[in-house]
Amino acid sequence: MAVTIALAASMALAACGGSGSRGAGSASIKNDRLKYAACMRAHGVPDYPDPGANAAGGAIEITAGKVTVGGRPLSESWSVVRPAADACEKDLEPSFGPRYSGAQLAKIRSGALAMSRCMREHGLSSYPDLKVTAGPGGHGFSVTPPHLSHADAISPAFRKDNLACSELLNRSVPGRG
Repeated sequence: MAVTIALAASMALAACGGSGSRGAGSASIKNDRLKYAACMRAHGVPDYPDPGANAAGGAIEITAGKVTVGGRPLSESWSVVRPAADACEKDLEPSFGPRYSGAQLAKIRSGALAMSRCMREHGLSSYPDLKVTAGPGGHGFSVTPPHLSHADAISPAFRKDNLACSELLNRSVPGRG
């Protein structure tokens, strides 16, 4: 399944990326991302990369059951990465992602529900309603990914439907529509 998670908001089926700010704040953001990467490694994800050109600002993506950070595959499963991400979230600077208004978050939640309905309409009757929450300090957001069997997550039909249905969520995110 194509899931992108911003670590500022610890999990996005399609969440925001890193901050594009420059100047004094960017050094602090880099330090927070370094602390986050070290924390992830200390919490059972030893191949979690330090931030850099290949770390995509800390975005985690889950595709067909494989977890990547900035396109770099991790050997750990989502069941290992998720608790580490939750434990390490404290190391991220709150200004990591944009601050979304209540109306913007409502639109994102609506997009997540539309994606869930779409997946059920495409035959995955047990696909749950996705939950969207605001990130730390109201910056960024997260989408709780569904728990799927490995067989479902790697099936070509699922991947095709997930790609089509995830557009409903992606279009709901400000700046992505």
